[in-house]
Amino acid sequence: MVTAGMAGRQCGIGANTNTSWGWFADRIAEFQEFLFLWAERQRVRRALARMDAHLLKDIGLTPGEAENEIQKPFWRP
Repeated sequence: MVTAGMAGRQCGIGANTNTSWGWFADRIAEFQEFLFLWAERQRVRRALARMDAHLLKDIGLTPGEAENEIQKPFWRP
């Protein structure tokens, strides 16, 4: 009988990360998540930079708040 936990291990989900390859794969996945997060922050900040005061008001931001967000580097939340 295959349980849900066993099925996950067969697919690599929840695999044992004590091996050097498992640890390495986990670090690569974490780094990839950071890259996607950083790209999303940059995309949002560029979009804010293109918005006029009317659009900023619609989303609940003042021009000053938007400018503060726009000026942040991509790695800062």
